Amino acid sequence: MFDYVRCRYPLPHHQDALFQTKNLLSLVDPGDEGFGGLMENYEITEDGRLRRQRHKYKAVKTPRQFPSFHLKSIKSWWTTVSNAHGDILIYTSDDTGKRGRRWIEFRIRFTNGRVQDVDDRSRASLIGPQGPAGSRLTRTKPADRPRRAPRRRSRHVQR
Repeated sequence: MFDYVRCRYPLPHHQDALFQTKNLLSLVDPGDEGFGGLMENYEITEDGRLRRQRHKYKAVKTPRQFPSFHLKSIKSWWTTVSNAHGDILIYTSDDTGKRGRRWIEFRIRFTNGRVQDVDDRSRASLIGPQGPAGSRLTRTKPADRPRRAPRRRSRHVQR
């Protein structure tokens, strides 16, 4: 899965965007590589600290469904991740209208619980519906696509 990140720390662009990441788990819980995120909310503050939204949950019955309950947050609060040390990638995409979407990505380096560096890794090219630019699924303009030679039909008819 992934986690959500709201970055209040100054970025070169897309300051108000909601980002996703898959590598915060190892930064928050060192030694736990996991499978990405747990769909939790994080925030990088204006002064560069990483905060995690925590919840207290209550099981609520949901009759005639499987599973027969769901978890409802009854209290939430923010905690500071003071031992954050390492790199994370945060990413989103930007709608460019009829032309498609543009991939936006930043590498953020944390040292001793604070942001040390932000590296813009955004791509200028467009992305297709299933992946970032540079992949085999990249959308290209029709004029940029190689043209195929027309197929010739055989005049020989088999009897």
